Amino acid sequence: LKDKLESSRTEIAGLKGQLAAAQEQSAALTAALDASRADASTKLAEASEQIEELREELGGSADFVVGLKDKLDGSRTENAGLRDELAAARGQSADLSAQLGTSQAEVAALTSRLALADEQIEELREELGG
Repeated sequence: LKDKLESSRTEIAGLKGQLAAAQEQSAALTAALDASRADASTKLAEASEQIEELREELGGSADFVVGLKDKLDGSRTENAGLRDELAAARGQSADLSAQLGTSQAEVAALTSRLALADEQIEELREELGG
């Protein structure tokens, strides 16, 4: 009995040692888990911050793109107006060219009549002088 008691005590002491080692290992694992959780929380916070910064940048970029689109639409509208003005100016130019042609024809006719009148005046002078 004494040997069995001693053997049981030895076994219990060994088990207590194993329990203490397991408790130490559990405490170390708990500390590592807590550190890992803290690190993950820090990384998550940093990632959330970066995501928010990107959202702000993308929001600004979207506003910039919308602004560029508005400018492009404005330029297109302005170009259409300028094309209309150019077409109107070409129409006026064609009208003025036609008027110039008519005026040149009238000047030629008047020049011709003036030359005829000069000839008639010259003939009358010769007749009066003679």
